[in-house]
Amino acid sequence: MPFIIGDDRKAEYYECLNRAQQNGDYGSLTGFFRQEQEKYTAMVKDFICPVVKTEEAFSKTERME
Repeated sequence: MPFIIGDDRKAEYYECLNRAQQNGDYGSLTGFFRQEQEKYTAMVKDFICPVVKTEEAFSKTERME
């Protein structure tokens, strides 16, 4: 899921990025990304259409491979 880093959280992003680059601590950066993904998902949830594959679609896909 994509995410958008808003201007209000750029300083925090740079902090997490610096920690990852300097100390190899990627936990805070991945946590930050997860939070931003959750915010993005909440923002676009009404625009996401579920994709339901039927058995027929699976069969066609398997034949193409």
